[in-house]
Amino acid sequence: MKDYTRLIFFIIFFSIGSVALFAALLFPDLLCYYQDKLYLYSLNDSIKNLEKLNAKYDALLENVENDPNMLKRIAPVVLGAEPAEANTVIPDVTAEQVSAVRQAFKKVEDESGISPVTPKWLDRLSEPPRRIALFLAGCALVFVSFISFGQKKVGH
Repeated sequence: MKDYTRLIFFIIFFSIGSVALFAALLFPDLLCYYQDKLYLYSLNDSIKNLEKLNAKYDALLENVENDPNMLKRIAPVVLGAEPAEANTVIPDVTAEQVSAVRQAFKKVEDESGISPVTPKWLDRLSEPPRRIALFLAGCALVFVSFISFGQKKVGH
């Protein structure tokens, strides 16, 4: 029974110490991993937005092919030209109103996008004194596990 408890304590101390050592030593790789993951999510969001835009343009092109007069109605909006018809109402819009609408759309886009966040423990580990302390604590746990809970001394 005593040997099993020594083995369990050895496994616990050694595994915690080795995880602490690897986390302290592999911090740049872990940080790079999470940054790459964030970049991948942003690329996937861009691809989804491009696919939506392609679908909208395909539908618009299909409508233009079916109704030739549609092109006359869409051209002023797309090109930014003023409509040629006399009965068309053109709203007066100020720059402040345009910026307010853009900010509202940005807020909606920011809230809709789900992106991974760097874990808090990795943010805390970015400080060199904490990383050094974690490395030393990991070394201490590995040494304690080998010295205290390692093989029994055979002999005298």
